[in-house]
Amino acid sequence: MRRLITLPWILGAVAAAPLAAQDGCENLDPSTGYPVSATWVDSGGSEPAYLAEVLGAAVYRWRVPSRRRGAYRGWDRVRRRLLPPEPRWADDWSPDERHIADMPITLFRDGDARAGDVGPESGDGRFDNSLESIVDEPMPGAPEFPAFPPSITGDSVVLRLHFGTVPPDAEVIRFAAQQSPARLVPRTLRIQAPTRGSRSATATFKYDVTATGRVDFTSFEILTSTDRNLSRAIEVGLRQARFDPAISNCRPIAQSMIQTAGN
Repeated sequence: MRRLITLPWILGAVAAAPLAAQDGCENLDPSTGYPVSATWVDSGGSEPAYLAEVLGAAVYRWRVPSRRRGAYRGWDRVRRRLLPPEPRWADDWSPDERHIADMPITLFRDGDARAGDVGPESGDGRFDNSLESIVDEPMPGAPEFPAFPPSITGDSVVLRLHFGTVPPDAEVIRFAAQQSPARLVPRTLRIQAPTRGSRSATATFKYDVTATGRVDFTSFEILTSTDRNLSRAIEVGLRQARFDPAISNCRPIAQSMIQTAGN
């Protein structure tokens, strides 16, 4: 059996200075986390609660940059995933002081949405090109944008998302200032290779690790598999696995995981 390879959904190193928080947890300041904020462009400004709801959906819809995500077949078939208390970066990318941009969004009463032009460009194409995913290609299992409240009577509203800055009177959500992924406790995961089936069988699967380090099997999904016996062996093996839970802003949290295995 090949070693399992892990790609947490939105885990990774914290941002580089000056956006980074301390590596440790003493005197951690959550306000150092990378900010995404929202302001009104049009007359919707009298609805701060709705603006906050839109922003809350946007940060979890964003396909934050990742170089490795596309290597995991079937990852975008996930139906449900956990939303951490603070949004987090993929484990192979984090922002720095260059990553500042604005993007207008138009939301329509019928539930449609449209992203405007991103600007100014940061110079990091991976970051710049990822922003429109909030509207056009959100992360699987992400929340929908909220419905209009009764006080908004028009057919559309326009707001602006600000990445890396917080203008006056903006609603703001900050990415985790300190984060670490869930880590398998050594020698607790043993998957027996199937005795029958393809010798080159592979499977990609998703599951949630709780804040106590156990697998929640109501969350288990096989995303792609070339061998049913391998899929069963993975599920059996995970029932015995133990993890050090993911950490966000110095406290343990539950986390969705994706892995690929093969024999």
